[in-house]
Amino acid sequence: MKALSNNQKLFCQEYLKSGMNGTKAYLKVYSKSCKKEETARVNASRLLTNANILEYIEELQNKVEEIPEYLHPGISAAIVSNG
Repeated sequence: MKALSNNQKLFCQEYLKSGMNGTKAYLKVYSKSCKKEETARVNASRLLTNANILEYIEELQNKVEEIPEYLHPGISAAIVSNG
């Protein structure tokens, strides 16, 4: 896997925290450079077609599944319902 930038890693983490909402994740991570929701949607979609991004998201999902629910409320539920 090619190394991801810090922002790309944060996007992946926020993507999972937001219940797999790419637009929200993009707006949170790139708030200084992106103000429009439509732009965030397009850019999030572009990131989510990147094989390295998808691989990192899968890696994060696997890690989350190993942690008890009480330590990360809501994250595993979002993964199960959207995954």
